[in-house]
Amino acid sequence: PPKCTLTPAPTAVAPPGSGGLSYNPGSGSGPTVISPGTPGTWYLTSCFWTSGGGSGTDLGTVFVKTPTGAVAPVVIDPLVLAEQAEREIRLPEPPIELSPPASPGQWQYVHVPTWAWLGQGGWASPSASAAAGGVAVTATATPVSLELRYLDGATTHTVVCSGPGTPYSPTLASAEDPAAPIRAASPSCGWTYQNSSASAPGEQEPVRATLTYRVTWTATGAAGGGNLGLLVSPATALGVRVAEVQAVVSSS
Repeated sequence: PPKCTLTPAPTAVAPPGSGGLSYNPGSGSGPTVISPGTPGTWYLTSCFWTSGGGSGTDLGTVFVKTPTGAVAPVVIDPLVLAEQAEREIRLPEPPIELSPPASPGQWQYVHVPTWAWLGQGGWASPSASAAAGGVAVTATATPVSLELRYLDGATTHTVVCSGPGTPYSPTLASAEDPAAPIRAASPSCGWTYQNSSASAPGEQEPVRATLTYRVTWTATGAAGGGNLGLLVSPATALGVRVAEVQAVVSSS
């Protein structure tokens, strides 16, 4: 006989208790008409079978009748719940901050390092859960890298930071470069402009920030857990103005 996994069917397929055709993959008997009001539940099925030296997988729907006072047996695939939970995770736009700040009236400067970091709560691990038939699954997205893309003149550059970056402070800049704190680069995340934004639209250069997360899942009520892969957050877009300061040296 085929080995089948059953999961509750979406209402768009067949609402519980509604009439319709029930087909049990591998039964060979064809579909059965279910009368409206028949107690029971619709399920999606995935069945693996072997016969005559061959094997295969069938997908379909089946209606499991429930005797009065009884509960139909259900086999829940925890991985299906994990993928459902993953789709429910809401990833925020990264709260990126720069020094000098990306704010009206504020300029970045050519040959002066720009520091980048995430604001409070930016390096968090959002999660979501799904449950069915006594099985509960939680999917958690853990940040692994911060990617920043910026335009400098006619060239787009990408900076990938393995953490949330380091907030700028004059004390830290002085520690990084005691002789000239203004030249101190971020110890973990940043870049340095080589061109001004005078010829850019609105005299601003775009900066785009995204966070990459690794999603893992755990289950209770059933065996399972592991890695679901990577997710990328929505992007945060900024516009920065870059000035070039020139000096004239004269002797008298």
